[in-house]
Amino acid sequence: MIVRGVALAIAALLTAVPIEGQALRRVQAKAFPFSFTPFVAIGWGGTRATEDAPGVCTGPACIQHKVGSGPQVGVELQMPLAGTLGFGLTAVAGLPNRVFCDLQCVAPERLTAVHGAALILWRFKARAPIYFGIGPAISYLSPGPVTGQTSAVTEFGGSVVVAYEFRFSPRVGGRLGWWNYIVKPSEKQFATTTTAKNLTWDTQIGLGLRFALGS
Repeated sequence: MIVRGVALAIAALLTAVPIEGQALRRVQAKAFPFSFTPFVAIGWGGTRATEDAPGVCTGPACIQHKVGSGPQVGVELQMPLAGTLGFGLTAVAGLPNRVFCDLQCVAPERLTAVHGAALILWRFKARAPIYFGIGPAISYLSPGPVTGQTSAVTEFGGSVVVAYEFRFSPRVGGRLGWWNYIVKPSEKQFATTTTAKNLTWDTQIGLGLRFALGS
């Protein structure tokens, strides 16, 4: 009986070892697995400059030069960093109008607009559906958004994003995001009566399909 009891104890220990080893080797969920997300969005542009125009409208800076709204398409790449952090690259393009406002607003022509950002991403927990991002950004507009800017301009600033993710399967999901770009308007080819805004705000709301990459 004693021998049998010792044998059973040894067998129990031997079977427990691989179970504990499996627990130690259990893969931890990544907060930001490698993924590729094409998306469509609606974007709105901010005011780039104001202008004094005596005889046209009353008051200082009564004319505004803006970027209008419109549909956009974009793509986002994400990769994991340590813990609940990740890194993302986003690019989005659209064809908004150049908007000129004095007594009323008109949109005489289309612009080619491209925004790009490199973001540090963060979640409260690895499996949390909501994440946040912040990082440097660049904006390209051709032609420039201010009347008189006949060539393309480049603007620099920062970006902030808030997004919500949901899953259809282990490798495919959806993403609803709100992207914000705070940039410094370019003063290239400005008239003497025109003054650039210190900063302007462009924003986009987009919905995309997220595809997991790798194993």
